[in-house]
Amino acid sequence: MIFSGMVELLFYTFAAFGFCWGVGGSTLTRPVRESIAKTAQRTRDDGLSFEPFVLSALLQLAECPACLGFWTGIACGAALAGWHFRLSIIAVGFYTAGVNYVIGRLTGLIAEP
Repeated sequence: MIFSGMVELLFYTFAAFGFCWGVGGSTLTRPVRESIAKTAQRTRDDGLSFEPFVLSALLQLAECPACLGFWTGIACGAALAGWHFRLSIIAVGFYTAGVNYVIGRLTGLIAEP
């Protein structure tokens, strides 16, 4: 029983990392991220006030594996545990964010600025 739980945790860990890296760092999604960045820059140049901030914030969120990992963990924790286990939902969010950061650093996909 314990081994089964560890396999599930390992599967979740790598699936969450793969999802977050696929969305935020993959060459497959790069055209979408570049399009969002261009739209944010264009709306900033046109003088619209709120939209460029939202687009830039979403882009930064998507390109940060730990940030996207936190929100992915919150969503997965809510789906698996239900909203009445709020503490476990937050724990899953922090677990996913931390693991995404550690795996990214170990694999060299995240470099220090």
